Amino acid sequence: MTDKSEIPELMGNPVVDASGEEIGKVGQVYVGDASGEPEWVAVQTDLLGRHEKFVPLVDAEVDGDTLVVPVDPEVIATAPEIDEDGHIEPEQEIALQKHYGLVSDEDLAGTDPS
Repeated sequence: MTDKSEIPELMGNPVVDASGEEIGKVGQVYVGDASGEPEWVAVQTDLLGRHEKFVPLVDAEVDGDTLVVPVDPEVIATAPEIDEDGHIEPEQEIALQKHYGLVSDEDLAGTDPS
């Protein structure tokens, strides 16, 4: 992973998948409550920037002025809809983590998302 501190500076720049296909533009970067590090990016997937999908920054790389995410565009397209309001609630983050395969129900057994 590239130094995550670089990612907020990419706002408005391209986001591409591992094959180099453009997915959208970097929108707001979301910092984890516990880690204090960038963990999610809202990717503007339409030309006007009105439609955004959250993408995890796990294994993301910065290549010049481009953010490269190792996530299939179809997986991004089907991600849960979450309002961009500057914060991801714990239950929303769990839904996103499950969608992207970052956690399983077994991983979450006995955890309290609040």
